[in-house]
Amino acid sequence: MSEQVDLAIVNGQVTISGLGTFRGAIGVKDERVAWISESGESPNAREVVDAESLHVLPGIVDGHSHYGLGNDDDFKTESRSAVMAGITSTVSYLMQQGDDYTEIFNDYVQTGERDSYIDFGFHFGVSSVEQSEKLTLAKEQFGVVSHKYFMSFKRGGEGSYIGVNDGHDGVLYKIMQQAAQDPDVTIVVHSENIEVVWTLAEELKARGVDGLAAWDESRPDFTEADDIATVGLFGKVTGARVFIPHVSSAMGMDVVRSMGADRPLIETCPHFLTHTKDEAFGSLGKVNPPLRSASDVDAVWEAVLDGTVDVIGSDHNSRPRSKKSGDIWSSSAGFPGQGTMLPAVLTEGRERGLSLERTVELMAAKPAQIFGRYPQKGTLRPGSDADIVLVDMETPRQVDTSTWGSFSDYSLDEGIDLIGWPVATYVRGSLAWSLDDGWAPEPTGKHVPGA
Repeated sequence: MSEQVDLAIVNGQVTISGLGTFRGAIGVKDERVAWISESGESPNAREVVDAESLHVLPGIVDGHSHYGLGNDDDFKTESRSAVMAGITSTVSYLMQQGDDYTEIFNDYVQTGERDSYIDFGFHFGVSSVEQSEKLTLAKEQFGVVSHKYFMSFKRGGEGSYIGVNDGHDGVLYKIMQQAAQDPDVTIVVHSENIEVVWTLAEELKARGVDGLAAWDESRPDFTEADDIATVGLFGKVTGARVFIPHVSSAMGMDVVRSMGADRPLIETCPHFLTHTKDEAFGSLGKVNPPLRSASDVDAVWEAVLDGTVDVIGSDHNSRPRSKKSGDIWSSSAGFPGQGTMLPAVLTEGRERGLSLERTVELMAAKPAQIFGRYPQKGTLRPGSDADIVLVDMETPRQVDTSTWGSFSDYSLDEGIDLIGWPVATYVRGSLAWSLDDGWAPEPTGKHVPGA
């Protein structure tokens, strides 16, 4: 600690996955963690921040966002709300129907490095055998090591608005065969049996029903569980590394557990841990898969606590209220989630017995590991990027989206008092946002490739 560092954060309760929680200090030099210490020795630093009464966490790594679907300024607007909530990097879905991503990728990187307050990377879409033949090339050329397939797009170009071709299970199987040839590649699979959904939705529309309960009834838990079983079996047979996002139901989690050691990697989302179909959100709460019952919320929490869930991701989509104004069948699916991601999980997690170390594992270490950014991201060990969040676990603050700077003008958590809010967020050692001073004068986010 004799060498002078740029920044020292002292007297905080530091939590690092694998090391636990301890009262200590972190030194930062040249954008990286220089040292961590449990001693009370005064550091040699250009700037010293006293984190007394605060928790010092690794920056949150949100492995599930959709920047660019809401508006052209998503990198600016959504990274502002993200950094306020302790998110310091995200991996966003970038999809198109062709297999040449060069132009769109370069455009997104350029925009992100101009506008983003947080670091970022990308998943690509994969919806054809031809695209799957370029998985390793995508890693080498773009640093993209994860690719998403939608089992919910199978007819009539339904996925064309996000650049996804129609597919079928045979295409998915061949994609997994190809992916298995490269151990760095992960196939992310949206798992809902869409043929059953089509049938049920037609019946419900004919009956004239509306609302979140009807949306859940049209996409019931067994449609999720059925496709999870298929994906898990394909992964076992092919040897591909498989990741299933946004698992929402007790039945889905039960199927995952039944696979034992051969199971896919599993993500859930904060909204499946905090909200149900019985709340009065109307179309604002429309999402795929749907909000479920209170018993499903309990079951998803059980899966978080027992280790069935590997990752918590936001599934953030900056849909404005104007896109959610129709009935449940015509309004857009998806809603913002990054702005309350960490405090929502910490608030409910305290009641459910979720430790801070497990929170950091779910929301920083594991997403960074799975998507090829660890230990650069997701931890606070020497040599890692100095992505640091100072969190107040005691003072409640009310959710107020008018202060976020997001394109979205609502939140499912609007008006709720939450704890676990950041008071300062550092991205690579630079203060990107603080409760006292707001956002940094200029965004400094960088593209971080996977490996």
